[in-house]
Amino acid sequence: MDSQASPTPAVLRLPNEILSAIFTLRAKANSEHVSPNAEICSIRLTCRRFCELSTPLIVRRTTVVDYSQPDTLARLRTVVNNPILAAGIGEVNVRLHFYHPWVAETFENFMESLLSEWEQKRQSWWIPECRTRGEVAFRAVIYSFIGDLIKEMESARKQQDRYAEAVEEVCLTDDDEPSRKVIWEAYRVYKKMYEAQRLFDNGQFETTLAETLSKMPNLRAVTLHDRDLNHNHDPDKGMDEVDEDVKAQEDRLFKLFSRPMIWEDARWIRPHDKIWPGVPINLLMNIPLAIGNAAVIVANLSIYLSAAPDYTRLEVDPERLGQLTAAVKVMEVFQFTFQPRCRSNCGPWELDHEGLPEYVTRELDEWRRINQFLGAFLAAKCMYSVNINLGEFWYGSGVNSMSTVGSLGADFAWPVASELSSVTLVRVCLASEKLGVVAKSMIAGGEFELHEVYLSQGTWRDALDALREGLQSPRGVRIMLPLGGGAYTMGEDLRSFAFGRDEPDFLDFPDLPDSSYLPLRSSRAERFIAGEDIPNPLAT
Repeated sequence: MDSQASPTPAVLRLPNEILSAIFTLRAKANSEHVSPNAEICSIRLTCRRFCELSTPLIVRRTTVVDYSQPDTLARLRTVVNNPILAAGIGEVNVRLHFYHPWVAETFENFMESLLSEWEQKRQSWWIPECRTRGEVAFRAVIYSFIGDLIKEMESARKQQDRYAEAVEEVCLTDDDEPSRKVIWEAYRVYKKMYEAQRLFDNGQFETTLAETLSKMPNLRAVTLHDRDLNHNHDPDKGMDEVDEDVKAQEDRLFKLFSRPMIWEDARWIRPHDKIWPGVPINLLMNIPLAIGNAAVIVANLSIYLSAAPDYTRLEVDPERLGQLTAAVKVMEVFQFTFQPRCRSNCGPWELDHEGLPEYVTRELDEWRRINQFLGAFLAAKCMYSVNINLGEFWYGSGVNSMSTVGSLGADFAWPVASELSSVTLVRVCLASEKLGVVAKSMIAGGEFELHEVYLSQGTWRDALDALREGLQSPRGVRIMLPLGGGAYTMGEDLRSFAFGRDEPDFLDFPDLPDSSYLPLRSSRAERFIAGEDIPNPLAT
């Protein structure tokens, strides 16, 4: 009897596009497992065709490159040298931690910076109880450690002619506190990591990063950040409680003291003239410039950084700004987000006449440079969505109220006749006439949101008129907590009448699981701006 060939399994008759979609769904379904790639690895072993289609899914779609750890970029370069693996990466988070050159230069500098940072934090932050149910709060361990160390340093300072030697002697004594050795070991690691970071000095990091990104055909998003993207926790977060194991405490202190800086850390450390110049703020300019020069397409560009202490060092001369605008055009940035993440009570601090810490406020020139920097992105006229949020940046900068400065955060030449369809402004400071300019930069049917925007000039009545005139049949308008512009003096009744919104009735939305999902109703001000045939609610 003639043998018959086995029929081809149905799954093998599926086109590549459908198979790729199936493999992608399986990879996503397993993304929360300990070994999310295990199933994909098994699929790769099925046949050559399955191997080719599933190999890009081995790598994580989102990868991280750390400025303070050159090996992260080296590993990524190795991955993207394989075109199949490179196709699996769609997002790159560039973490801008850094090791400070002055701190790494000598052990004395390291000690001085460490004591300055944690002494200021000890004065400014809440100090927890040392013990809770037999456990030791780690922040109490830090402050106790630093407090004892400061006393010993003061004793050493009396011998000014041999202070550097005395510092090392204090930290290496074995008499009462063996954990003092933690400081020396932390410095050795800090200096070693700084030397590794120096390999990317003189623009090498930006250039190498851009070359690496250029090998990712499916790259869609690049994010610059230094804090964790999901929270603003302090560096000792995650070490909240430790038991009385001295070795465990030493290990955590070592990890804390040898860590790289985030930009905000430099605000706590004196002397400022030694620390502030070492913050790599020009990476904000250099990285987009390098990516643009490499002709890399980045649809989504986001910046989430804690506040650097001195933005007067940001190079924003007209030539550089023009180059940045040209680079953004080449990148074809579709969505741009600028949202610094800072502690609300971040330094720098100075002592007042009573010896109490107080903010060191920013100079107006710093705000202008930030404003020029943001304006260079918008000048590219290629963006569809813009989200500028200076909320924590105001607090972290030492400015207690936005009323202390003029229009900033969005006070630049908004690109009329661009493709802007979505604009969200949070805690920026603008004149009412500027809001009209922003509105006129948007296409018909766009979405416009203002959250805690401060009007430095004009009134909210004028602003509502300007927005109604500028926006063209907007799909959505939202104004939350208006500030300035007479908002404080208009009276609660008028404020509620114009900007308040009635709670929606749950019975109007029977398919929603609970009332927390109910959409917000539009206020009278929002309805007026959207073109509804009602009078300006503030025209009373």
